[in-house]
Amino acid sequence: MAGFYQSINDEFGPEVRATLKEYADNNRRMSNMVVRKDFLIRCRKEGLFPSHIQNSFKCVFQLLEERSPYLRNLESCITTFKRKVLSLEIRHTYFRIKQLRAMEQQLRAKLSGELPESRYTTFFASQEIFFERQTTSNRQKTSNKFERLLATMIDHCSSRSPSLNEKAIHNATEITLPEKVELLLSLGPKFALPSTNVAEMPFYHLLADVESVIQTHQDADVQERTRCRVANNIQNFIHRQQHAGPMHPNERFLKEAERETRSFLKQHPNLYVLKADKGNKTVIMHKQDYVARMDQLLADTNTYEKTQRDPTSAFQTKNNGIARRLENLGLLDAATARRLRTYKAVCPRIYGQPKTHKPGLPLRPVVPCMTSPSYELSKFVGAIIQRSLHSKYNISDSFKFCELVNTVTLPEGHVMVSFDVVSLFTCIPQTLVRKSIIKHWDEIGTHTDICLDLFLEVTAFCIECSYFSFNGSFYKQKFGTAMGNPLSPMIADLVMKIF
Repeated sequence: MAGFYQSINDEFGPEVRATLKEYADNNRRMSNMVVRKDFLIRCRKEGLFPSHIQNSFKCVFQLLEERSPYLRNLESCITTFKRKVLSLEIRHTYFRIKQLRAMEQQLRAKLSGELPESRYTTFFASQEIFFERQTTSNRQKTSNKFERLLATMIDHCSSRSPSLNEKAIHNATEITLPEKVELLLSLGPKFALPSTNVAEMPFYHLLADVESVIQTHQDADVQERTRCRVANNIQNFIHRQQHAGPMHPNERFLKEAERETRSFLKQHPNLYVLKADKGNKTVIMHKQDYVARMDQLLADTNTYEKTQRDPTSAFQTKNNGIARRLENLGLLDAATARRLRTYKAVCPRIYGQPKTHKPGLPLRPVVPCMTSPSYELSKFVGAIIQRSLHSKYNISDSFKFCELVNTVTLPEGHVMVSFDVVSLFTCIPQTLVRKSIIKHWDEIGTHTDICLDLFLEVTAFCIECSYFSFNGSFYKQKFGTAMGNPLSPMIADLVMKIF
């Protein structure tokens, strides 16, 4: 090529030679920029950052090593800034390519009038060959660089990637779960999956739930400010989702696992995925096995009674009558009475939680009473009883129990034992509830203006309003209290207090 430029210099002069060299340099820079653009776009798509961007944050590495309460905020700021820098680099690369192409056109136009057609054609043909060869070589180098970045990212994320927790999943079927399905289900019901599809999010339900909470506040100004803040937060969330950058490898894996799990369960409609009664386990059961076990539980005629129709309307009328009666007697203010009344009650649906810690995998019946007519009234009565419960034998949680046990020293020859009441809630008769309330009325009565007889009547209604549906049939619980009724735990504590 040196001989070529020397011959051009001898034949056409140094200015033409300089123009040809300028075009060759421009062509080389164009090749580098095109490959750089493709590399940066690929990095952004896969959620990677080139080394020159990652190494720009060495000043904050010391802060990242310190376990401060602001670590998560710092990592979020760094990631956001990296994405913005990468996007700016891509835009700048497009700008440089546009400049180089404009320069290329100018140089071509200039050389077309200074070189014979044969020399002009030969030179640009050789430059096209050089461009292709240079681009191919650069692509191979950037491809190797990308693979190294990807390998580094995988190694970095592998320590934080979800892994199978065999103790957190119980497969009660003979069906082998796919690897990703088993891993996802083993993460437990409290594991939060990444949310990426704005269209699938139940915003109307969210707004309805928020509005129901806002309405409980008496100040209209506070209500309006809260609405504005919630609306602003939702809009910001939608904006972030619509303009979100590339997914993290862990998010991409979880999204694929979620898609595969949904597809697997759709192909196996006879499988039920359930939450275990204890241990935060996920249980997989056959539908027919689950239904058979539930039917066996409901076949207990001493506890449950099948009804011919949905009793929701009757219970709702009686519940509203009690709330109105308490308001008329001056025992409730208008706001509380309005909260206790309901006009859109729905029959609760019972479900069973498998007891994986017991042989035979029995089910624990649970009635979610949130949609029951007496739910708010049961919470109201339960709160009154709870305020009167002060027993040295009651422990709020297992952490408190550990604190107490650590300070106990057993004498020689003594052992510590634990007693369990089998099916406590469903084994408490209403006569025992009545007797317990009467026995402790001196304590309970100090927390309410309701007289004893009326309080017993309201409590009896809350217990009698234990009904549910299962598999298209309606049932009433005629003995004991329902697991899921907010009044049941307080009644159980009150009853156990007399033993």
